[in-house]
Amino acid sequence: MTFYYFWVTQGILLATRAAAIAEIAWRALRDYRGIWALGWRLLCGVALLLLVHAAVDARGNSAWIATFLVAAERDLELAVVGVLVLLLAICRYYSIRLEPVQRMVAFGMGFYSALQVFNNSVLQVWLPGYFQVWNDIRMVSFQVALVMWIVALWRPLPVVTPAPALLPQAVYDELSPQMNYRLRVLNQRLLEILRP
Repeated sequence: MTFYYFWVTQGILLATRAAAIAEIAWRALRDYRGIWALGWRLLCGVALLLLVHAAVDARGNSAWIATFLVAAERDLELAVVGVLVLLLAICRYYSIRLEPVQRMVAFGMGFYSALQVFNNSVLQVWLPGYFQVWNDIRMVSFQVALVMWIVALWRPLPVVTPAPALLPQAVYDELSPQMNYRLRVLNQRLLEILRP
């Protein structure tokens, strides 16, 4: 009974972490409907592929629940690292501002996920002799991520975001139209491609 309880709670944890990553991506890209339209489709497609891959890994194994969830977790962790790196690159390239809390939560999840990809890859090969070490690495990496999240949430969240400091009007007039045009073109292309 304890075995099944543990693995069921691991499944619930995987689902909630996937939802947290999707929310971070949504909050960052929600103002750009075309980019978000592509983003949520990619996230759903990746989730489906990961579940199929985990099911293929678990097929024929006597402990199929444990094998399925370890493979699903490893794949989800790899997807988390990829999604977060891509999201941060898009935000940096297009100067999309991530709130400090979102950025720290994303870094914490990315750190935890990167260690878990390695950890679960080793666990799948050497499960019996590696379980205690796997558990220790998992706990320490989670505690480091938890410290990152605590630092992000240490101060109360601001009720109203202050207005950003603007550049001089001449700089804005020169650079902003070029950057906005590129983002609008990408957004429009994605809307045309993804229109049903």
